[in-house]
Amino acid sequence: QTLYNLGARRIIVTGVGPIGCIPYQLTLNLRRDGNCVPSANKLALDYNSALGDLILELNSKLPGSMFSYANAYNVVCDVITN
Repeated sequence: QTLYNLGARRIIVTGVGPIGCIPYQLTLNLRRDGNCVPSANKLALDYNSALGDLILELNSKLPGSMFSYANAYNVVCDVITN
């Protein structure tokens, strides 16, 4: 909203990636098999869902604004799998 107040009207907001797949989480949770930590990834998905709702709210609340959501979670998952 601060960017909007400064005059920005087109803003891209990026969600978080699969944090359960980062080396820190794998080490912290003793995942030696290389599989991601499901509980950490669920937190990321829940956050991204709430962020999407917030973006919809901001678009309807701030006249002339165009907030867009960039889905980093799926992009990073695709990179990991491929």
